[in-house]
Amino acid sequence: MNGVRRWWPLLLLALIPPLAFPGAIPGPRVVSADDHLSVHVAFQDAPGGRVRHPALSDPALQFKALHRRVATDLRAGRVPLWNPDIYGGTDLLADGQSQVAAPATVLRVVFDPATAQDAAVVFVLVWTGLGAALLGAALGLGPWAAAVAGAAAMTGPVPFVWLLHPHAATFAWLPWLLLAVERRSGVGTALAVAGLLCGGHPGTATHALGIAAAWWLVRARSPEGVMGLAIGAALSAPVLAPLWEAVQGSVTV
Repeated sequence: MNGVRRWWPLLLLALIPPLAFPGAIPGPRVVSADDHLSVHVAFQDAPGGRVRHPALSDPALQFKALHRRVATDLRAGRVPLWNPDIYGGTDLLADGQSQVAAPATVLRVVFDPATAQDAAVVFVLVWTGLGAALLGAALGLGPWAAAVAGAAAMTGPVPFVWLLHPHAATFAWLPWLLLAVERRSGVGTALAVAGLLCGGHPGTATHALGIAAAWWLVRARSPEGVMGLAIGAALSAPVLAPLWEAVQGSVTV
């Protein structure tokens, strides 16, 4: 009980999402990038449309449709293998950004789209912050310092700039992976690697695995890390194998 009381500052991390998005978390509004549609001619009902960062329009133009297709298939009891909505049909499970096995997908299956969107935002931010805070504690930080570390991770450029992209959902697993490597936990490493690889952005996952490998070399060099990496990759194989097959047919590659 004393340990719980000592670490109560970590509960303050739960205040960051509602402070960042008042009226949406909680409230009737939704954290969304749909305003980006106003700058794309195909979606305009009038000339104009202004947003601060037009380049960040993928959540509205791409990811929203992918996520709804995945959720529709899962609710119907189908494996989301194929997307008939674009290109006359294309891979869905093998799409590296469809997030078929990401935790946010569970929220999209269970809740309505608006509720699921805001719940996914809360999950990504809090999961990132809590992982960073616990990592800080494992490195010797006290409760308040660990809470500050978690808050810094939650409000940094990657989570906020890429919040509605799969980049942030993938990045959220990095502090948990570093924590597992630091503690030499094979189970924790396996779960964190699986979460990372199923997060929905292979590029971010590659960067995070590189950081974790450097951490392992400098601070751990334990067999649990290698074992956890192998098991985590195996757990994510149902997502990675179709993606790898699709990559082999890439014109760019």
